[in-house]
Amino acid sequence: MNEKIEWTRMWRENADEKMRRVLLIGDSIIDGCKSIVGKNLPEGHTISSYATSKGVDDPFLYREVELLAAQESFEYAAVYFNSGLHFHGQTPEVYKENYLRTLGLLQKIVKAPFILGLSTPLTCGTGGDPAKHETPVTLQETNATVIAYNEKVREIAAETGLPVFDAYGLMVEHPELKSNDGCHFNDDGKKMLGEAIAAAIEKLL
Repeated sequence: MNEKIEWTRMWRENADEKMRRVLLIGDSIIDGCKSIVGKNLPEGHTISSYATSKGVDDPFLYREVELLAAQESFEYAAVYFNSGLHFHGQTPEVYKENYLRTLGLLQKIVKAPFILGLSTPLTCGTGGDPAKHETPVTLQETNATVIAYNEKVREIAAETGLPVFDAYGLMVEHPELKSNDGCHFNDDGKKMLGEAIAAAIEKLL
């Protein structure tokens, strides 16, 4: 299902250097903190990032990752994978089916350890002061879908033996770090999330 605006952003830091490279796959949340992740990885590591509005129901997601990987003449050290804020009308059960299929395709493209990232919480409102957004976010109808999707990712992790990074649990305690749109984060939020993702990835390296 297409959204009103569809977008994809591929980003390669230190593309001219031979470094151990971590691939970040996600949406605008990972796009916002990707460089912070890279700066907090161990010395000698850098990042490439694939961020998109495409969800796991879109077959072009893995094909675009395949295109990115084909441009990089080395193996990845680790992959961080998140997809869950672009709903596209998927029920949690269908989301799990699509996620598993896409994950399997990505693992064929990128031969590296994967860590599955849970999606971050939404707060109420499309503008205004985040401090005035309705809380707790677990009462929001749209956020209920995020929670349901995250539960499916936990199931997948248990079934596949892959580690999980709980971005939801980390950020749900900090609504003050949200931006006015109720979805993204301010600079302090991006810093907190990016540093935490880097720490989780480091355990795979």
